[in-house]
Amino acid sequence: MEQTLNHFENAAFSATACDMEGTIVYQNALSIKRKGDVRGKSVFGCHKEKSNEIIRRMLKSGESYTYEIVIHGQHRLIQQMPWYQVAGGEMSGLLEIIIDLPEGYPTFDRDKEKLKK
Repeated sequence: MEQTLNHFENAAFSATACDMEGTIVYQNALSIKRKGDVRGKSVFGCHKEKSNEIIRRMLKSGESYTYEIVIHGQHRLIQQMPWYQVAGGEMSGLLEIIIDLPEGYPTFDRDKEKLKK
């Protein structure tokens, strides 16, 4: 498993993965720095029940979940999605990517730009 995600090790975002039972099987360096080393622990012990319901649904359905939070004044984009050990294979669990968003980051509406042409 870790070899599949090792290219995330020193990325500028936090990456955490769990298997289909909710056991945390991977954390990159930033994830460990922020959350501590929780590999081998249950993802369900790290969240409130409402979040656990969403995680269970995602593990069952394979759907993704995206949202933004603000913590200590820092905006963060959270993307939780299925991951696969083999492309086109069965889902292996969930991967969570947390990206720190810079203040005043731009948004480009490519649909509107097409209409202007």
